[in-house]
Amino acid sequence: MLKKIQIFIRNYTKQIIAMSVFFIAIFSFFLLSSFALETPLKSIIITSKNTSFESKEVGSWQIKKSGKWISKGRARVVFDVDTTLMTENKSTDIIMVLDISGSMSGDKLDRVKQDSTELVDSLLSNGNNQVALIIFDTTSTIVSDFTSDKDKLISQINDLQVQGNTNYYQALVNVDNILKDYTKQDNRDAIVLFLTDGYPNVNTPNQITQYQYLKTKYPYITVNGIQYEMGNAILKPIQEVSDNQFFADMETLSNVLFDASVVPIPYEKFEIVDYIDQRYFKLDSKDDITVSEGTIKLEEENGKQKITWTIDNFKSGRNAKLTMDIDLKEEYIGQGGVYSTNESTEVFSKIEEQDEDVISVDSPRLQEGYSVIYDGNAPSGCTVSNIPNSKTYSVFNSVSIEEEKPICVGYQFKGWEIVTENVTSINDDYFVMPEKDVTIRAIWSEFTLAKSMDGVVSKVQTLYKIMQDQAVMDNVASEFVSASSGIDFASIPSNTNGKGVYTRAGTEEDEYPIHYYRGDIDNNHVKFANFCWKAVITTETGGVKLIYDGHPDDNGYCNNTGTESMIGKTSFNLDSTSPADVGYMYGTRYEYSSIDAKDLGTVIYGNDIIWDGSQYTLVDTIESNDWANDRVNLAKRYHYTCLSADNTCDSVYYIHFFGDSTVIYYLTLNQGNNIEDIKNEMFSNTTDSTIKTMLDVWYSENMIEYTKYLEDTVWCNDRKFFSGSLKGKDVDAGTDVSYFTAFGNNIYSKNPSVSCSNLNDSFTVSNEKGNGALTYPIALLTVDEFTLAGHISEYSGNSYLDIGRYYWSLSPDYFYRYSALTFRMDSVGSVGNLRVSNSSGVRPSVSLSADVMVVNGDGSSTNPYEVELVV
Repeated sequence: MLKKIQIFIRNYTKQIIAMSVFFIAIFSFFLLSSFALETPLKSIIITSKNTSFESKEVGSWQIKKSGKWISKGRARVVFDVDTTLMTENKSTDIIMVLDISGSMSGDKLDRVKQDSTELVDSLLSNGNNQVALIIFDTTSTIVSDFTSDKDKLISQINDLQVQGNTNYYQALVNVDNILKDYTKQDNRDAIVLFLTDGYPNVNTPNQITQYQYLKTKYPYITVNGIQYEMGNAILKPIQEVSDNQFFADMETLSNVLFDASVVPIPYEKFEIVDYIDQRYFKLDSKDDITVSEGTIKLEEENGKQKITWTIDNFKSGRNAKLTMDIDLKEEYIGQGGVYSTNESTEVFSKIEEQDEDVISVDSPRLQEGYSVIYDGNAPSGCTVSNIPNSKTYSVFNSVSIEEEKPICVGYQFKGWEIVTENVTSINDDYFVMPEKDVTIRAIWSEFTLAKSMDGVVSKVQTLYKIMQDQAVMDNVASEFVSASSGIDFASIPSNTNGKGVYTRAGTEEDEYPIHYYRGDIDNNHVKFANFCWKAVITTETGGVKLIYDGHPDDNGYCNNTGTESMIGKTSFNLDSTSPADVGYMYGTRYEYSSIDAKDLGTVIYGNDIIWDGSQYTLVDTIESNDWANDRVNLAKRYHYTCLSADNTCDSVYYIHFFGDSTVIYYLTLNQGNNIEDIKNEMFSNTTDSTIKTMLDVWYSENMIEYTKYLEDTVWCNDRKFFSGSLKGKDVDAGTDVSYFTAFGNNIYSKNPSVSCSNLNDSFTVSNEKGNGALTYPIALLTVDEFTLAGHISEYSGNSYLDIGRYYWSLSPDYFYRYSALTFRMDSVGSVGNLRVSNSSGVRPSVSLSADVMVVNGDGSSTNPYEVELVV
């Protein structure tokens, strides 16, 4: 038998080798395929095939399909569509409409002038193009009708000066005045470039009907709205007066002006069809899909979930986004596998003669679980035992650091340290599992014998103790305070009104009295976490709040100012038309509405309401048929109305502004809510503000490893009303503004506070001292802390917090008609305010823990205090 086998092998050696190679190749293919499926892939790219997006051929497109976990077992898939511009070869007639209101002062208008003259120079280099110029502030002026005279128009632009308020309506009236004598030719495009940096506050809301009138009378015009230095989310007032919207800041304005001065050719068809990979994921409903534009259809096809995204009139050169949230099936959660989110995607597009039908079976692949690895970090000559075993956790799991203590003879275990970067810590013992493996390293201290015989006491101490040793009471006369009653917070600091470190009166008997720096000083510089900071004020638990002050220079000095002392600029929130928008976090956005009072006739107003389950009844009522004359008395207590002669209605209206004799501004209440209910809803903490998002990202990228040196202090975003109709019933609202608490403390009574009036607005990471709503222990200083340092609203301050730039505080100021405003530091050192949707500087604040030691320095800019970082 053995001999027969040997003969067979000898005769068929080549065939056996060939078959072996074949089977090995098949096995290798399946092995590699299996391995590929196990490799996570965050994003894939789909591009047009007949035209090259990489070469920026006109009409080409690219779709980036990406995925990430957003909570345990829940993933977000995003389609980012980017297209290249295709235009007709036409001459262009452009009407430039430029905002020159007071908010455009300084660098903002200078950049508009510079970039507008570049655009005019380029456009009018072609003698077939024409440009007209309209400016607006409180009124509007036609500076130039259509012209090809480049030099004259550039000279007129360079002569522009800021003044007045913001009147969209009159600007659009002047567009009509130019177009009355204009004849549109078939071979020409007519474009209105409407640039503004602020909300309309004169002749509103007439601008909306004027825009609609223009579009009806001159259907050939394209109105492109440019939102300038107002954040990167298009705001409603801009949408209401333009066909297309662009946002720009001083860095991007030039490119945006050029992009907005052409008419893009739209795609005749742009449609994306996608199938969820239902082996692993499921989409609950159409409500889990959002798109920036277009329509969505969700249907079942052969047992598969099919999503069809149709973008009608999609203009080339524009972007679009689809976001869908899908859930991993229950049986895969906690298994740690890698799962594809989508089965296939097909893209149909047509523009001019370019027709595309592209199919992709590539998909993001998400790994559901990652490992937590414990590193014994053995010191030299030591073998570490009792190290916890590695474990796998789902992304977004709350992971508890093991309590097992490793053992190393001759060394003391000092704790575990997370060494993987950008891991979100919940506290010292828990963290959130990221989309990567996490290594936790043991910290050791060698046992040593130390003996001191000379009696010298160490000068190493906490920053709180340093401030405490220097502080004097702020309600008495002292070296730099001449008044016997102490510091006058209605006046700026000086050699007679406060300069140094002070203890806040009323806290001196507390366990940790509050101490703060004031005036033009140079002894509170701190180096920590590779950044420069300035110490500001102590906390009720012995910590010290610091404000960001840039990077140390090559000599290790901390002498920054201006933009170097900020991490950037942003709006406080995306919008400013609801009282909710002053929130560091916010809830339901009840927005203002308005109605013309002249046509209402007799109206009943009430001081309170009763809800019977189906309708409201006004209580403690008064009747009026003359809003203009009665509104001042109505403001004292009668805020509820049905806006009719009836005292019952399904929805009731709460009047929040009585200062206009012709227009009533109100909030709409439903389902039994009264004003206190909707304030609670607006000021709940469910959605991050724009500025909180920016601070959280900065912290996660720069400060995670230093969290253990920080305390979970209270950051006060006090949204309690001090005065005005929004304070509630039985309140004399007057005829003007609804002010928040910070206004009462700092502008009205000149008595800055060091506490927060309610728990909901006391932002903390844990709920031991505050609301527990924060992810990280970071926020902004309050306007009360600005005032203590020496800054007031009437004139320029003289304090270490002045950097010559505007930057945000955390304190709301007021809600007025349709605008929410928050306090900020002005560029001259005075305390001002700004609509929360506008852009200003950001200076983060953190709070050192009470037990963190200062080991070097004297606090000067050339020798800053240095925080001891324990390894």
